[in-house]
Amino acid sequence: MRKFLKNSLLGIALLGLGALISAFLGAPAQAGVTKESADFEVQRIPSSGQVDTSANYFDLRFKPKSTQTIRMRVQNFSDHKITVHSTLRNAMTQMGGGISFTENTEALDPSLKYPFTKLAKLKKGHQKIKLAPQQAKIIEATIKMPAKHFEGMIYGDWHFIEYAKKNKGKSATISGNYAYSMGIALRGRAYNIYPKLKYRDVTPTLYHRHPAIAVNLRNIKPMALTKVSAQAVITPQGKDKPKYVFQKADTSVAPNSVISLPISWAYNRLKPGKYTVKAKLSGQNLWNRLPMQWTFKKSFTVSKDTADKLNKQAIKKPVNKWAFAAVASGVLMIVSAVALWRIIRLRP
Repeated sequence: MRKFLKNSLLGIALLGLGALISAFLGAPAQAGVTKESADFEVQRIPSSGQVDTSANYFDLRFKPKSTQTIRMRVQNFSDHKITVHSTLRNAMTQMGGGISFTENTEALDPSLKYPFTKLAKLKKGHQKIKLAPQQAKIIEATIKMPAKHFEGMIYGDWHFIEYAKKNKGKSATISGNYAYSMGIALRGRAYNIYPKLKYRDVTPTLYHRHPAIAVNLRNIKPMALTKVSAQAVITPQGKDKPKYVFQKADTSVAPNSVISLPISWAYNRLKPGKYTVKAKLSGQNLWNRLPMQWTFKKSFTVSKDTADKLNKQAIKKPVNKWAFAAVASGVLMIVSAVALWRIIRLRP
């Protein structure tokens, strides 16, 4: 009888411990995915100015002052009418690395002499393309080259998007939109130049709603970097710990752009004071794949006002209520088991 009770009590204790561990580890999340095909496709029409004929994007070289036309074919493959929106955008480097695009020119690095959107314009009426079922249209953009020869490359894209229709009372989600991006590179006469990175500054910010420091590095040359690996480490000045780290591999940096390396404090509070940042970035020059590397070491100060503001805006660490319930249940089971054991021992 006592052996049976011992085994029962052990089972109760293990059950409580199992509940406690499960609460902290949690269960895997699941998500449903719906796969759909796009209503339309786009096709690049070859240009006489194409340099690399094997490239799947516009790789162009034109004479200074010349005005050229490039074309795209847009095809509706659906059995209903659609509207496709077309825009030209400038290349930039997104937070953490990777080439992205923007219509805005104000956020571009001042080293960029000729933003793509200052040179290229869509033909009137080609910003909004209405297509009947199965219909195809040829749309055009004109490029007016700078009066003087330029170095390296000017980079942008031609963006196409069909916005998902809004249901009554519901807004369309990003995942419901169909989009294509066609890269456009304009080559200068002196194309074979090398990227050059310079340290700009650090910016206290929020990254994924956590306090963070963005380390901003400028590529001041009109040439892209590929196969980029970046690392940045921040520590309190004169100390080795705590250490806050950002790492990313196999990314890219656009010509004449800023790459910001976001170092997150996660759920920790950003403290005011003096810090040291060490940053290292390596990659390959786009045109000849030559390996290149830069390292930076700088000091900076975070003011109390800045730290307080970011900490106030940051997301708070969620409280795991199930963990507290599991702990309480586990404690209750153990107390009950001990009490029951003592009662059994006192019995004759």
